[in-house]
Amino acid sequence: MNVGFILAIAAGFVALSTISAAAETGMTDAGAEAILFQDIPAVFAASKYDQRLEEAPSSVSLITAEEIKKHGYRTLADILRSVRGLYVSYDRNYSYVGVRGFSRPTDYNSRVLLMIDGHRTNENVYHMAMIGTEGILDVDLIERVEVIRGPSSSLYGTSALLAVVNIISKRGRDYQGMEAAGETGSLNTRKARVTYGNRSANGTEALASFTGYASDGQARLYYPEFDAPATNNGVAEHLDADEAHNAFLKISQGDFVVTGGYMRRAKDVPTASYDATLNDPHQSTVDKQQFVSLDYDTELNATSRVSASLSYNSYRYDGTYANATLGGLYTRDYGYGQWWTTEVQYATRLAEQHRVIVGVDYQKNIRQDQGNYEVDPYTNIFTDERSSHRWAVFAQDEWRLHRNLILNAGVRHDEYSEWGGSTNPRLALIYLMTPATTTKLLHGSAFRAPSPYELYYTPSPWLQPETIRTTELVLEHAVNRNLRAVASLFHYSMQNLIDQQPDFAYRNTGDATASGVEVELDGRFATRLEGRISYAYQEAEDSNTGAWLSNSPRHLAKLNLNVPLVPDKLYAGFELQYTSERRTLGGGETKPFMIGNFTLLARRLAPGLELSASVYNIGDTRYADPAGFEHVQGMIPQDGRSWRLKARYQF
Repeated sequence: MNVGFILAIAAGFVALSTISAAAETGMTDAGAEAILFQDIPAVFAASKYDQRLEEAPSSVSLITAEEIKKHGYRTLADILRSVRGLYVSYDRNYSYVGVRGFSRPTDYNSRVLLMIDGHRTNENVYHMAMIGTEGILDVDLIERVEVIRGPSSSLYGTSALLAVVNIISKRGRDYQGMEAAGETGSLNTRKARVTYGNRSANGTEALASFTGYASDGQARLYYPEFDAPATNNGVAEHLDADEAHNAFLKISQGDFVVTGGYMRRAKDVPTASYDATLNDPHQSTVDKQQFVSLDYDTELNATSRVSASLSYNSYRYDGTYANATLGGLYTRDYGYGQWWTTEVQYATRLAEQHRVIVGVDYQKNIRQDQGNYEVDPYTNIFTDERSSHRWAVFAQDEWRLHRNLILNAGVRHDEYSEWGGSTNPRLALIYLMTPATTTKLLHGSAFRAPSPYELYYTPSPWLQPETIRTTELVLEHAVNRNLRAVASLFHYSMQNLIDQQPDFAYRNTGDATASGVEVELDGRFATRLEGRISYAYQEAEDSNTGAWLSNSPRHLAKLNLNVPLVPDKLYAGFELQYTSERRTLGGGETKPFMIGNFTLLARRLAPGLELSASVYNIGDTRYADPAGFEHVQGMIPQDGRSWRLKARYQF
C-alpha cells in the first residue's frame, strides 16, 4: 500500500481523536445535545421498516444529502465509491460497483439490487442496476442512500446477492417552491436542472424535476492493443461523448404515493468492444428506462399496518457497432423489456417481543425481447422474444429475547416460470452490550437468477442460479459523544458463478470464496466538523484453483473530511481514496492508485443562492480499470484531473 496514504490515514485518525478529546472537555451541555449522532436517520431497507441503525440485521452505511453536497458527488457511482468496502469500475460506457472484493467486469451490476424508495429498478433483460450518468435519479434529489451489505434475498429475492442500495428521494416539503441548478466543467460538461416542490395546507406533497446533461468526453483515447495504421494507430478521437435526460415525479396524499421516473442516455463507445472497429464515429449505446408506481401504506391499529404497491416499468437498449469481422458493416443490438410488479405486506407486533412482517410479491414480464441485425442492408441475425413471471412469499420476525438481545429471522421463497424456485433464509443475533456498544452475528443466503441476456443471447438455457452464503460478525461502538467506530469480519462462499466466456457465451464456471475485514471511524462534532476513515481488506479467490479473482482489490482505504471554514456559510470537503492492484482477465495487474477530490461549498452568498467548486483527481493520477471479455484491451484508462462549477438558486 502507498506509504503516503498510510500516513494520511494515520494522521486522520489522530486528528479526529484529538479534536474529539478537545470537544469532550470543552463542550457545553447544549452542545452535547446537538451531537451524539442523534441526527443519523433510521434505516428502512434492512428490514422493510424504519429501525435504528444499531438494531438493523445488517452492516449498513448511510450517505446523506449533506454529504453529497459537501463532497460534490455527481452520480450514484461517486457516492458508492466513497463507501467502505465498495469500489467502482468504468469501461467508458457503464459504471460497475464492486462489493467486498467481488465485481466481474461487465456483470451489469446484476449482483446488487438498486431501489428508489423501495421500488426495484434493476431491469428485466440484463438485470442491470444503473449507477453512472445512466442512472434514473438526479443526485440532487437524493435525501439519503442506504447501503445494506450482505445477502438480502430473504426479503428481496434475486440480485440482492452482495448488497442492496436503496435511494430515499426528497419530498415536496424539501423545496417549497422552485429551484434551478446549473453546472459546467472539464471536457465541455454541462448540466441543468429545474425542480418544483410544495406541500399544501391539506397535506398533499408534490415534487417534479427535469435534468439535462451533456459532455464531450475525452478528445483522444489511446489503446496500444489497436496500435496499427488500419485502426488510427490505436487512437479513438472524439468518441467519448455522453448525453442524458431525466425526469422525476412524486406526489403523496394521505396514505397514497405516486412516483414516476424517466431516463434517456446516449453514450459514444470509444473502446471498440464486441469486435467493433476502433475509431468508427457511429458506435454508441442508447438506454431508456421509465417507471410509475402507486404505493399505499396505512395503520390498521396501534400495532398493525398494511402496505401495497403496484408499478409499471419499461426499459430499452440500442447499441450500434461497426463490426470488424463483417467487413465494417454496422450491426445493432437491442433489448426491450416491459414488466409490472405488485407487492402486499402486513406488519404487526405480537405482544412486545415480536415484530412480524409477511408479504407476497409478483412480477409479470410482459416482454423480454432481444435481437441483433445488420443495419444497411437490413439482415436479421438473431431475434428472441419472451415473456415470463415470478412470484414470492416472505416472512420476517424480529424477536426481542431480552431487553438487550434481539433475534431477527427471515425467509423467502421465489418461484420462476423458467427454471423453478429458490428458498433463502437470514438470521441475525443482535446484542446491545451497553448503550454504546452493539455486536451482530449475521448469517444468510441469497441467489441471483440468470438474466434473459445470459440465458438466450448466446444460448445457454442450462444456466443455474448463482447462490451465496455469508457469515459476518459486526461490532459497532460509540467511542465517545463524537466518534463512532464500526468493525466487521465476513466470509462468503458463492456457487455456480455465471461468467462470460471468450466466445461471449455465459457459463456456470465454478465457485468463489472471500474473507475480509472492514473498519471505520466516523466523527461528528458540535463545530459541524465531520470526518470518516475506513479500511477494508478482502481476499477473494476461485474455490477450485485458489486463483485471485479478477477486478478484486485486496486493499481499499478512504478518508473523508468536511471542514466548516465559515459556520453555516463556507465548507471544504476533502477525500482520499486508495485502491490496490487488481488482476485483469488476461492475468496482468493494474497499478495501485490513490486519488484525492476537493469541494468548496458556499451557502447564503445571497438569499437562496448556493455555489460549489470541485476538483476531482487533484494529483492527476493515471490509473486504469480491468476490462471485460468484450474488450480487446486488458485495462481501460480512466480520467485524470477534472473540475466542476455548480450554482443552485431557490426561488
